[in-house]
Amino acid sequence: MIFRAPFFQVLTDQSLFEQLVGSLSNKFGNLSSASLGNPLFDENFYLVIPLGLCPLNGFYFKRTDILEKIDLSSRNYTPPNPFGPFYFSAGHYDFEGSF
Repeated sequence: MIFRAPFFQVLTDQSLFEQLVGSLSNKFGNLSSASLGNPLFDENFYLVIPLGLCPLNGFYFKRTDILEKIDLSSRNYTPPNPFGPFYFSAGHYDFEGSF
C-alpha cells in the first residue's frame, strides 16, 4: 500500500499501524488475516507499507475472492484517516495449480 499524503511523519507510533491492521481485518476478516511489513517513506515522501494477506480457509485465495472481494485497486476500501489517500501495487500471486 502506498499512501500519498499521510497525516504523520513518525513511524514509531504503533497505534497508527494497529488501526490500519484493524481496519483491514474489519474489511477482509472473513477471508484473510492481514500483516504489515516495515513501513518507510520513499523518495517522494509517500508512505510505503508492504501488506501481506493470508487466506483463512486453505493455502490459496480463489480468483473470485481476489477479483470480487480483495480488490484494493477499485477503491472499495478506505483506510483510517491518518493515512490519507492511497494506491495499491500488487505483487505476483501464484494461484493453486499455476506453478
